[in-house]
Amino acid sequence: MKNSRRNFLQKSAIAAGSTLLFPNAVGAHNTILKEPFDQKKKRALRIAHITDCHVIDNAACINSMKRVYEQLNAMEDKPEIIINSGDIIMDANYKDLNHANKLWDLWFDLSKDNDIPIHYCPGNHDYWWPESNDKNVLEKAKAENPNYDLGLYLSRSKTAAPYYSFEKKGWKFISLNSMGSWYGLGDVQTNWLISELNTNTFSCLFSHVPIISVAPLLYSVNRSDPKEIRYPGDQHKDAKALKDLFYKFNKVKLCLSGHIHYIDAVEYLGVKYICSGAASSNWWEGVLDEFPNAYTLIDLNTDGTTEHKYVFYSE
Repeated sequence: MKNSRRNFLQKSAIAAGSTLLFPNAVGAHNTILKEPFDQKKKRALRIAHITDCHVIDNAACINSMKRVYEQLNAMEDKPEIIINSGDIIMDANYKDLNHANKLWDLWFDLSKDNDIPIHYCPGNHDYWWPESNDKNVLEKAKAENPNYDLGLYLSRSKTAAPYYSFEKKGWKFISLNSMGSWYGLGDVQTNWLISELNTNTFSCLFSHVPIISVAPLLYSVNRSDPKEIRYPGDQHKDAKALKDLFYKFNKVKLCLSGHIHYIDAVEYLGVKYICSGAASSNWWEGVLDEFPNAYTLIDLNTDGTTEHKYVFYSE
């Protein structure tokens, strides 16, 4: 989200017993999970969803991200893949390129002992533009620098394209670029998505910005006069069009996102939308509102159903 968001935030300490606020949450001491969440279901695979890491060179970030990877890799029944839905580094917007690359170096240093494959989608803070307000400088970088826009993200994350798909154990995963049309997909990506949705395989989509979520509304209500709040706010502006596609191609069962740094889960017309908060919570400056540092574990079942648990890893 925009840097100005952070100006609204206050530092706070995590309240004791916070897992009671989230019935499907576990604390760090319970993260070595040994069995499916629902014994009556046949699980296809378990995944982890981590988002809004906003990696920066400070002790809170470094120690916390190491803890996340240690927990995930130590689980007896650990996830087979990690979905990272963007804002991987603190911010590359209008930053010095060397600074942005150092943040990416830090990201890979922190994840060097991780053995679980990671699949990415880009966040708004993963876009690189030169540290300048000069239109000529920006146009020159656009024309000559391969790192411009999503170039840095694609090269450093070793991701072949801004959006893509892959399949694993009977599920299709579709990575979307929420910035294709700035909080929307745009025509080209939407047409590509339509072709991807024409499948008989259960699908899990992941995007940085939520498609359908209560979190953007509540985030705004906490900071603005409700009369001034306008749809869509910090969620996909093409939410209705996407909802219509999911209804038409009824194999979409799960949509994962971040961006808001809030946690919520919405089920609508047969699709579960999970906003998994933020690994960084309040951008590594304490806890954002009621939402401590977290990631999500998700079981994807062979019948298209899913179960999830939030892990407040810093407890």
